[in-house]
Amino acid sequence: MHKKKRVLFIALLNTFGGAEIYVCNLISLLKDQADCYALCSHPEVARRLRAAQVETLCLPSGGRWVKLLRFLMSPFAMAWMILRHRIDIVQINGFFEAILLIPARLLGCLAISTRHITFEQASEPHPSLGWIIDEFIYRHAVRFANRVICVSAAVGAQVRALLPSMPTIVIPNWIPQVPPRMRESFTLHRPARVLFVGRLEKMKGLHVLIEALKGMQNLTLTVVGDGDRRQELEQQAEVLDARFVGYQADPGAYYSGADVVVNPSLGPEGSSIVALEAMARGVPCLLSDLPVFREVTEDGSAAMLFQTGDVQHLREQLLRLLADETLRRKYGYYGYRMVQAKHSVAVARRHYSHAFEIVVAPTGSSPLPNREGVASSL
Repeated sequence: MHKKKRVLFIALLNTFGGAEIYVCNLISLLKDQADCYALCSHPEVARRLRAAQVETLCLPSGGRWVKLLRFLMSPFAMAWMILRHRIDIVQINGFFEAILLIPARLLGCLAISTRHITFEQASEPHPSLGWIIDEFIYRHAVRFANRVICVSAAVGAQVRALLPSMPTIVIPNWIPQVPPRMRESFTLHRPARVLFVGRLEKMKGLHVLIEALKGMQNLTLTVVGDGDRRQELEQQAEVLDARFVGYQADPGAYYSGADVVVNPSLGPEGSSIVALEAMARGVPCLLSDLPVFREVTEDGSAAMLFQTGDVQHLREQLLRLLADETLRRKYGYYGYRMVQAKHSVAVARRHYSHAFEIVVAPTGSSPLPNREGVASSL
């Protein structure tokens, strides 16, 4: 009997965001086909994975000095797990974590790096020292990967430009559960309900949305998420009918109760779990026109777009969307259908099973990337 492959997933970021949700979803996607283990640092990741009966080693989480300690501990922790569990495949997320690709290869594992965001730090005029160091490590260490998986074509194009000879596969993010039916009613609540879901940091652009909402009448803003800028953003939103509900492990009820979901991200972004979660429920979305959001929405067919960072254009587009039920229904319908077709569990499982060499592709199929680096059957 052919034994299951043993896969170690590594995610060592302090924040709990899209990459961490991705890791949890990916393990859930593959754990019936492979024996899965995890090395992480965020307590919420460890909690979720242990609840799913995944053996998880959680390293310390904290500030600068704890990050340095974690950096020093991580190669030894990874090597211990590889040797103890006879790991076949190591999947690594993050920037500085890419340096672990080197010992993973030396220990005989198939080493896979996943790139989650584009390379720009567009939301800051000058890159931080930490960003520069992390990117320097990534750009050099990722060359030791057997292959790179990218969560969007926009990310894939940049990785191929950096590493033209590296096998690069684009597998779009997916939604673990797409409701069997989309919402039926697109009649606005009174007042209208606008929803933001995301980390409260500058790159996510909530401050742009708050400025756009100032002076608008008969609407409420609900903010789901937490972060270092929460107090500052709450003060900025004092003139609005706004409530900050903090991090929610399951924001499903907030999506269901929203009239419009707005993602005003300034970038960099590689995909948008939030947009996909909203569209999977048929909620009309308004997104900044970052390249990846154009990709995810098929250039604005599945969601309305506005010029990134432009407060006035965001206000104008939101007013259009709130005023037109036919427009809301259109975006709700196309968003829902797009998620069903391109971002479902079945599509993701097929491509990840091939990329991780967990199953053998049928004769004549092409599980690894074509010349453009996109999974061939997408």
